Amino acid sequence: MKSKLNSGKFPIANPFKWLVFSKGWQRHIDFIFACRLAALAEYMKRKINISSGYRSTEEQIRSYKKTGGKLVNGIWTGGNGYAAKPGSSWHEYRLAIDASDAWLKALEKEFATASQVTLMRFGLFKPLTKGNGTSVREDWHIQPIETVGIKDKKSLEPKLINKLQRGDMGFEVIELQWRLNSYGYNLTANGNFEIITDEIVRDFQRSKGLVDDGIVGQSTWGKLYEAQL
Repeated sequence: MKSKLNSGKFPIANPFKWLVFSKGWQRHIDFIFACRLAALAEYMKRKINISSGYRSTEEQIRSYKKTGGKLVNGIWTGGNGYAAKPGSSWHEYRLAIDASDAWLKALEKEFATASQVTLMRFGLFKPLTKGNGTSVREDWHIQPIETVGIKDKKSLEPKLINKLQRGDMGFEVIELQWRLNSYGYNLTANGNFEIITDEIVRDFQRSKGLVDDGIVGQSTWGKLYEAQL
């Protein structure tokens, strides 16, 4: 997925080393967001255990209904504040996580505290909003800093990467290299799609029964995304 977040402004680290998701499909959060979380974990020298990451709209509907919410005349209403209305959750746009770690939940709740400032150094923050007029404050919930004040959530949703091939450079190549390394390869994640990366891409493609053309299109990305964070 091609992120719309700033890849160079904040520290990043390899999310395959530092993030643990309780459910496989929830690992498909924005990759730059994941790298920032990994940088925070590396700084704290503690892995981050994530109880909720990406949610489909269908899953958000189920979560909202569990809190007492319902659809009335085409409008979602009710709920107790523990789940956002379907279509309005940052989880649906791959830009939010819920952490189960006590150390992460325990970070101070007010925006100007040292703990919140530490999060912001890594391009992260806790919105700590109250849901549906209740007093619920989600101290387990973290988003990238770019989401502050954004009403059009879709404007920040990551998009599919069309393709990568030899000669390309940039953060998407770093993502490719880290994802390949999660399968046991030992690439230097330098953002440069050079001859060694090309050779390993072809080897990976052959191992997955794909055409070994060195072009990282949707079929190859699909296999790469199967790796567990």
